[in-house]
Amino acid sequence: LVVFDVATGCLAAYPVKDKSVAETAKRLTHFRGKDKIRFFFSDKHASLVAAVERIGNGSIPHEVSVPGVHQTNSIAESKVKKVIAGTRVALRQAGLPACFWPFAAEHYAFMATAHENETQPAYFNRHGRYFKGPLIPFGAGVDVIPSPIARQPKKFAPRAVPSVFLGYVLQPGQKWKGEF
Repeated sequence: LVVFDVATGCLAAYPVKDKSVAETAKRLTHFRGKDKIRFFFSDKHASLVAAVERIGNGSIPHEVSVPGVHQTNSIAESKVKKVIAGTRVALRQAGLPACFWPFAAEHYAFMATAHENETQPAYFNRHGRYFKGPLIPFGAGVDVIPSPIARQPKKFAPRAVPSVFLGYVLQPGQKWKGEF
């Protein structure tokens, strides 16, 4: 599921298990966070129509594209193509197989939101501040210090564990609170 906020330029990719109403509504609610959706435009897929109805209790104006006429859904189509192309490039650059596409898609979309337009990125448009986190490429080799609840290493063993960076943990509304 690719979501794009025309007002701020925020882009998100949500890999979903299925196209059910519950799964779609869950992802749309995560994207929205505490913000109010003033208008929603989508294709006429039944799960999207029902999910928008569910998350807004019928109060969100929802316009749908004309089935089979791609010009009526050109913004959405272009954002989906952008995420697919960016995901392919991220996987290729990281040297990771296609099975990592869900992580690559989320990472690509968030980096587009956080940093694509350096003068005033979409993250700034939505949150009123710049993204302050490190810009870590997808698939980069990183050393991480495991959570205190994880199994602790031996006394003199290195504390950091070599890992592969798969993305940022985003809170509802695409907010980042320092988690990876």
